[in-house]
Amino acid sequence: MLEELSLLLDLQTIDNQIADVLRWQEQIPEDLQLCNEEYERIEQQLKEEEQLLFDKQKARRSLEGELEAENDKLQRYQRQLFEVKNNKEYQALLHEIKIEKDKIGKLEDQILMLLEEIDAHSKDFERAQLLSKDEKEACKKRETELRQKLRELEDELVVREDERRRVIAKMKPELVGRYERIRKGRGGVAVVTINGGTCTGCFTALPPQFVSEVRKGDQILTCEHCGRMLIWRDG
Repeated sequence: MLEELSLLLDLQTIDNQIADVLRWQEQIPEDLQLCNEEYERIEQQLKEEEQLLFDKQKARRSLEGELEAENDKLQRYQRQLFEVKNNKEYQALLHEIKIEKDKIGKLEDQILMLLEEIDAHSKDFERAQLLSKDEKEACKKRETELRQKLRELEDELVVREDERRRVIAKMKPELVGRYERIRKGRGGVAVVTINGGTCTGCFTALPPQFVSEVRKGDQILTCEHCGRMLIWRDG
């Protein structure tokens, strides 16, 4: 194979590797953002669960305060039964006592129902705490892996760019310029191989005679359809 063709293939391979690295470098910050959003979602969900439990406990204390006040009122009415002067006052007090007992019964039912809810929610909250701990640890682990990958990509980019400079140093400037023009106009790919008589750049079938000329490897030929440089590679 013509040395220039070999260098072109090496350069394209390196540029493909650099493009992969750059794509990864663009993707990782997005993945990190998703990690942060997931971590914040877990934190917010746990805070909401905790607030709900707090609100239920606060409601229970409020109801217990009302119950205590109603019990005090009931005891006061019951004591007054022994102080009334006539039957009318006695019946009025009995009516007030019945009202208070009804209130107390309803409050006790509400408190009992709320206690059951608090107990169930407390268990749910404990499970949510354990689950959120595992989820947050997974998020942190993923973040650590992504940041490590980013550092590795930065190191790899330095290596690939150095390799690129060394290959270009062996090539004629006009060939490098031609390569760069094609690469810029063809989505970063200037050099492609032939596979089964087809250009792997645009997937167009090439004339057999033209394929034979490319296979000789003694000149730089381009695809008449996409303009990319063609190389025959056995295997």
